[in-house]
Amino acid sequence: MLERTVPRDSVFRWRMRIEDGGREQAELRSLTEYRIDDPDHGRHRILHFDQPRFMSGTTLLARNRFEGEMSSSEADQSGLWLMIPPSTHPRRIRPEDRGFQFMGSVYEYQDFVIRSTRRDTHWILGEHNVNGTWTQVLESIPRDINDSPYTKWVRYVDEETHEPIQIDYYRGRESPVKRYRVLERERVGPYIIPAVSEMESFEGNGRMTLEIVSADINAGLDPEMFMPGSLARLSDLAPG
Repeated sequence: MLERTVPRDSVFRWRMRIEDGGREQAELRSLTEYRIDDPDHGRHRILHFDQPRFMSGTTLLARNRFEGEMSSSEADQSGLWLMIPPSTHPRRIRPEDRGFQFMGSVYEYQDFVIRSTRRDTHWILGEHNVNGTWTQVLESIPRDINDSPYTKWVRYVDEETHEPIQIDYYRGRESPVKRYRVLERERVGPYIIPAVSEMESFEGNGRMTLEIVSADINAGLDPEMFMPGSLARLSDLAPG
């Protein structure tokens, strides 16, 4: 299995573009993403929307601690939470609701959950050139068919950065139902990060593009930010 090297924490500001086959014009949004990837605190992320105005303050928290890595109390603090103003109390997303679309995009809530590698069976299928980049092709299938609405994932992992530059999602058919692609990358310090990425649905003709506006790597984020009770105080805890 390839080993990944990621920063301890990071802050990204994104420009989001949502295209829908039924709309004449694309919908534009802006958001800030906070990430932490720390053995002591877990692998968590926050998406905080700034624009458009009706979405300002809407915040999604994804907390990921894997079975065998956490106590029972920590398990209770893992999962997904959504806070929509004017409420200051985040609502936990139930596992059975994770298949719903996230805020009208082609992402589903479950796409923000990092699965433990022990929940799936993995095969390396070989190498494949994706737009000039050599990748290892990794197929993952849930050990329990009821554990995920996806029947398998196929990841194309860059052999240099060890990060996926394409992920195909399947639901029981031979062709994928949606595809994530990294369209452009840029270097920030020692790290190569996605500068432009895209998630495309092959079922509903939808497409979402994320374009980076700014990146702050190893920003010294406070782990307390990534607790459900802290979302209402995000502006006080976030740097800058």
